[in-house]
Amino acid sequence: MEVLFLVPVLVFLHLVPQPASSAGSLPPPKLSVQTNYPKYFEGERIVLICSAFLNRTVEGYRFFNQDGQQILKMAADPYQKGRLIFRAEMSKMGNYSCDYWIGKADTEVTSARSNSISLQVKAPEAPSLSLNPSLLEYNLGDNVSLVCSAPPERKEVKEFQFYSDKEEISVVPPYGNVYTHNMSIMEPKDVGSFMCGYVVDLSGRKVISKKSNSVTIVQTVNGNLVNFSSWKRMVAIGGFFFTINSLIFLISHLCF
Repeated sequence: MEVLFLVPVLVFLHLVPQPASSAGSLPPPKLSVQTNYPKYFEGERIVLICSAFLNRTVEGYRFFNQDGQQILKMAADPYQKGRLIFRAEMSKMGNYSCDYWIGKADTEVTSARSNSISLQVKAPEAPSLSLNPSLLEYNLGDNVSLVCSAPPERKEVKEFQFYSDKEEISVVPPYGNVYTHNMSIMEPKDVGSFMCGYVVDLSGRKVISKKSNSVTIVQTVNGNLVNFSSWKRMVAIGGFFFTINSLIFLISHLCF
């Protein structure tokens, strides 16, 4: 009698739709980092890889910072993985994790959170930057030097870098931990704010230092900022009239 009663119950349970899997019922993915170092230096490329091990199609991945805030949501790549790519910065230190989801819309199911990876970021101390000569303002055509000085303990600087709003210059120093970049104030790129940095080899890797203090080159003439385009135009027009006048003088001299 009990057996006869049990069969209909089993049939009923089989026919009633079962609720979809709840969040976290899927196995967690694995979070790894491409080229794993105990610590990273500022500017280095970091690639976090989130991998789900399923026989089902993964729709996408999410990455989280140590506060649990979502920092990236992306579709799975052709290899069914998710990748978070960024440059190492001091502000991006901390723990990272990820999860994934399958299905779409109403059938979407999210996995449990992955393992956590801690990223430690460092950078060599910043150099100091100064102007020589140091003036409140400079005239058109003045010469000025940007003097970038790495800390005394940095004896083997491989490269110095100078930054402005308009360009970036990289130079290889002949020796020492100080480099002087000489320039003439002739174009818009020669004025404004400047900073510098240096490159050294640490742990077999090319590492860029923190940026230096900022210095400002202000170029004025008679108290007014120079309009470089107008100055170039005046020079061009002046040169044109000088050429015309020279030709007139030469022709007049030859003919008369």
